[in-house]
Amino acid sequence: MAIPTQATADMEDPEEHALWVLMGSITTPDGDALITTEECLRKASSIITRAGYRHHPELQEIKQIIPGGMESVHWMGVGAVEWVDIDTPDPEVAPAPASDAIDLDAMSGSDLIRLAERLQERGVIRPPEESLPTEDVAQVRTIEVNY
Repeated sequence: MAIPTQATADMEDPEEHALWVLMGSITTPDGDALITTEECLRKASSIITRAGYRHHPELQEIKQIIPGGMESVHWMGVGAVEWVDIDTPDPEVAPAPASDAIDLDAMSGSDLIRLAERLQERGVIRPPEESLPTEDVAQVRTIEVNY
């Protein structure tokens, strides 16, 4: 699931109502982005919404500029989101290639692995969950003792 932008957020869902505002916006006084999880941002959005915050587009003075081509990226790039005056023109975004323009079946296994790594680096896809080691693991057992 991608973090929604203002245009794609479900404003009826407390977890998304303010999520798009929080995404990429929490920084230190020095301007360094604070890193947190999507789950934490969703919880913060829910708290803010349940506390009474409601977005009023007619009062909005600033907007987010998301780097071109990153709209569907899961994590919109730490520090990549920029807040600008509401009248600032949106950046031009190149249209995405047709879904059949890339023939994954024609790619070698190593090409597919490199593609997956690049997509993970850009935040487009999440890395697979790391599995727990299956060897050298302590096993806990219950032992019944009769006295």
